[in-house]
Amino acid sequence: MAKLSEEKIIKILNLQRQLLERIDEATGTEFNLFEQFGETEQTIPELDELQNIRQRADACYSRLYVIIKRIYESQPIA
Repeated sequence: MAKLSEEKIIKILNLQRQLLERIDEATGTEFNLFEQFGETEQTIPELDELQNIRQRADACYSRLYVIIKRIYESQPIA
């Protein structure tokens, strides 16, 4: 089984935590903007951008999860 050093695991988990914080920030900001001003011509571009930020952060989080999982599932060549 492939192993990562403790330091690398901590870095990956910290990156995932940061991505979760970005997802939370974008979601909260999008919600607040919508609650305060609604969906208008002026807010639609910002609401769309916040949704894109959230989706990109979510995709990065998912890729990190899949990569680390695959590393631990891999077996060394005999």
